[in-house]
Amino acid sequence: PGPTNAQAKALDLFDIATFEQLHEQYGDVFILPLGEVPLVVTRHPKQISSILVELGDTHDFPRPPNVIANVQTLFGRALIGLDGEEHSKARTALNPHFFAPASLRRMHAQAAPVVAELVDKLGEVAGAGAVETYFFEELLSIELVGVLNLGHRFNGIKAGQYPLVLQSLRLVDRLFLGRAMNNKWREQEKETDTMAFDVSKGVLAACFQASLDGAKTEAGKERTDSAALIWRDQKLTETEMVNQLTGFMAGVGKSAR
Repeated sequence: PGPTNAQAKALDLFDIATFEQLHEQYGDVFILPLGEVPLVVTRHPKQISSILVELGDTHDFPRPPNVIANVQTLFGRALIGLDGEEHSKARTALNPHFFAPASLRRMHAQAAPVVAELVDKLGEVAGAGAVETYFFEELLSIELVGVLNLGHRFNGIKAGQYPLVLQSLRLVDRLFLGRAMNNKWREQEKETDTMAFDVSKGVLAACFQASLDGAKTEAGKERTDSAALIWRDQKLTETEMVNQLTGFMAGVGKSAR
């Protein structure tokens, strides 16, 4: 069960409420007929466990080539754009800096001041009343990526406005999802949208390159963000490093939030 192709194309797939409504209408499992391979959506805990854990060693769930190609237009050969052995190699290089106990302790210490800054800002904005937090949650997400992964502060929370990198990310995020749902996007996308995507992608790439360049300096040897630590490991080439830094931004995507 699920909506028709026309209905699916009209849905706001950035909004979690869309999926909640579809689950209420169609049940725990439904199909979104988008692209060459329909998207099967499940919220059933046992099915999720079966797919991600029990079948992980015996079943391969490769993404269609057109999906991989679309992902790589934004993320290059970052983890999110790889499958198979290439994915395993990149995951092996990245895992120690994200999931090892020492890394988790490091990230907790780095994140705590940023979260405290958010709490103070919410108190300042709310006063004695209520405040809509979504806008500030977006600012928090990009700030955490900057501090934990890039060794950089964007200061969006303090300023109370989107930094340029987040403005760029929001734009490419919107176009990226539209491309993922349309195999003919190259023929149908507006020229102004294509130009805006490329410009915004350039803003993100410059941010990532600056982080990597800084990691190579003497001062960079003192940095403890993921980018600097991964660079010092020398398990990835510079091109792979830039790709992975780009991929870090995937966690700031609106759907991920």
